[in-house]
Amino acid sequence: MKNQVTMSRSQYRTQNKKKKRFFKKWWFWLLIVILVAAAGTGYYYYQNNNSDTKTESSSKKNKSAKKKSSKVKKTSGIRLDNYNGIYLSQTDGLSLANLQKLFGNYSSSSDSTIGDVQATSYIWKKIANGDLGASLIVGFVNDHAISKSISGLKVSRNKKITLDLYNQIQNGQSEQDVINLLGKPNGYSETSVENTASKVYSYTSDVKGDIGANIVITFTDGAVSSKNQLSVQ
Repeated sequence: MKNQVTMSRSQYRTQNKKKKRFFKKWWFWLLIVILVAAAGTGYYYYQNNNSDTKTESSSKKNKSAKKKSSKVKKTSGIRLDNYNGIYLSQTDGLSLANLQKLFGNYSSSSDSTIGDVQATSYIWKKIANGDLGASLIVGFVNDHAISKSISGLKVSRNKKITLDLYNQIQNGQSEQDVINLLGKPNGYSETSVENTASKVYSYTSDVKGDIGANIVITFTDGAVSSKNQLSVQ
């Protein structure tokens, strides 16, 4: 009888561990889906609008020649420090209502369902110091922000980002190590799920290579965990 009780407890622990592992794995894939959706949407805006930037810039130059003013217009829109202030948590992350008080109404939204969980991403397009395709995307589960992404930020660089610099990035390096090598990124993504913090830095400007060349660095708990590059030379 005693052995049967012991066996049942052992089986219970084993089953419980499997459930917890599956739960964490399940949330991990939710994290990946939201991050990819956010990064993909930002990149979509950038690619589709970047082709129009050249034609618009030429017309803007002609207009600026006619409209000279001594007054400098103040930059409006969502800033990087506003993005950094968005608190992420499954239990008490910022609500959509609070974000709308800060940033106004969102431009568009998208829904995704994984298992029994409904995730919704909201997009704001008015970004300070952003290019034509810049956007802020915040993902919610149960009206709590658990992911955020800002893309299309303009960055001044002293030199081109090359494949050699990219190759110097190794797993385990800190965020500051990457910034020291490549400079500040054009886009940031962050997710907080199951006490695991994941960040993504994306580099799209002054990258040496073909049109559309870019670099994506992923951090887990503050250290580089993976990196990817496209058409960098």
